[in-house]
Amino acid sequence: KYILKDSSTRYLVESDIKKLTNEELGLAINEIYARHGRIFDDKYHKKYFESCSWYKGSVKAEDFDESVFNEYEKANIDLLASYRNK
Repeated sequence: KYILKDSSTRYLVESDIKKLTNEELGLAINEIYARHGRIFDDKYHKKYFESCSWYKGSVKAEDFDESVFNEYEKANIDLLASYRNK
Protein backbone atom coordinates (compact mmCIF):
# COMPACT_ATOMS: atom_id res chain seq x y z
CA LYS A 1 0.00 0.00 0.00
CA TYR A 2 1.25 3.42 -0.96
CA ILE A 3 0.11 6.83 0.24
CA LEU A 4 0.90 8.30 -3.20
CA LYS A 5 1.82 5.46 -5.54
CA ASP A 6 3.01 7.64 -8.43
CA SER A 7 4.94 10.33 -6.55
CA SER A 8 8.13 9.14 -8.22
CA THR A 9 6.79 9.26 -11.78
CA ARG A 10 4.81 12.50 -12.05
CA TYR A 11 4.45 15.90 -10.47
CA LEU A 12 1.81 15.94 -7.76
CA VAL A 13 -0.75 18.73 -7.71
CA GLU A 14 -2.80 20.25 -4.92
CA SER A 15 -5.82 18.05 -5.60
CA ASP A 16 -3.63 14.97 -5.00
CA ILE A 17 -2.68 16.00 -1.50
CA LYS A 18 -5.17 18.52 -0.14
CA LYS A 19 -7.16 15.89 1.77
CA LEU A 20 -4.12 14.26 3.38
CA THR A 21 -3.58 14.70 7.11
CA ASN A 22 -0.26 15.96 8.48
CA GLU A 23 0.54 12.38 9.40
CA GLU A 24 -0.19 11.19 5.86
CA LEU A 25 1.85 14.04 4.38
CA GLY A 26 4.80 12.95 6.51
CA LEU A 27 4.37 9.35 5.44
CA ALA A 28 4.11 10.41 1.79
CA ILE A 29 7.42 12.29 2.07
CA ASN A 30 9.12 9.37 3.76
CA GLU A 31 7.57 6.96 1.26
CA ILE A 32 9.78 8.57 -1.38
CA TYR A 33 12.82 7.90 0.79
CA ALA A 34 11.61 4.37 1.54
CA ARG A 35 11.35 3.54 -2.16
CA HIS A 36 15.08 4.11 -2.36
CA GLY A 37 15.74 1.75 0.54
CA ARG A 38 16.31 4.25 3.34
CA ILE A 39 16.28 2.52 6.72
CA PHE A 40 14.35 4.41 9.38
CA ASP A 41 15.69 4.71 12.91
CA ASP A 42 12.50 5.92 14.59
CA LYS A 43 10.07 3.20 15.64
CA TYR A 44 7.00 4.72 13.96
CA HIS A 45 8.43 4.90 10.42
CA LYS A 46 10.38 1.67 10.83
CA LYS A 47 7.23 -0.25 11.81
CA TYR A 48 5.09 1.44 9.14
CA PHE A 49 7.42 0.83 6.20
CA GLU A 50 8.44 -2.66 7.27
CA SER A 51 4.74 -3.54 7.06
CA CYS A 52 4.72 -2.54 3.36
CA SER A 53 5.39 -5.49 1.05
CA TRP A 54 7.28 -3.29 -1.41
CA TYR A 55 9.74 -1.87 1.16
CA LYS A 56 13.30 -3.19 1.14
CA GLY A 57 15.38 -1.21 3.63
CA SER A 58 19.01 -1.31 2.58
CA VAL A 59 20.59 2.12 3.21
CA LYS A 60 21.34 3.43 6.70
CA ALA A 61 19.94 6.88 7.37
CA GLU A 62 23.42 8.36 7.80
CA ASP A 63 24.53 6.87 4.46
CA PHE A 64 21.45 7.93 2.49
CA ASP A 65 22.19 10.34 -0.36
CA GLU A 66 19.34 12.48 -1.66
CA SER A 67 21.03 12.65 -5.07
CA VAL A 68 19.15 9.42 -5.87
CA PHE A 69 15.91 11.39 -6.17
CA ASN A 70 14.63 12.20 -9.65
CA GLU A 71 13.10 15.57 -10.60
CA TYR A 72 9.57 14.42 -9.71
CA GLU A 73 10.59 13.18 -6.29
CA LYS A 74 12.48 16.39 -5.44
CA ALA A 75 9.55 18.59 -6.47
CA ASN A 76 7.02 16.36 -4.73
CA ILE A 77 8.95 16.34 -1.45
CA ASP A 78 8.98 20.15 -1.55
CA LEU A 79 5.26 20.31 -2.34
CA LEU A 80 4.31 17.82 0.37
CA ALA A 81 6.48 19.61 2.93
CA SER A 82 4.86 22.94 2.07
CA TYR A 83 1.44 21.52 2.97
CA ARG A 84 2.46 20.14 6.35
CA ASN A 85 1.10 22.04 9.33
CA LYS A 86 -1.01 24.35 7.16
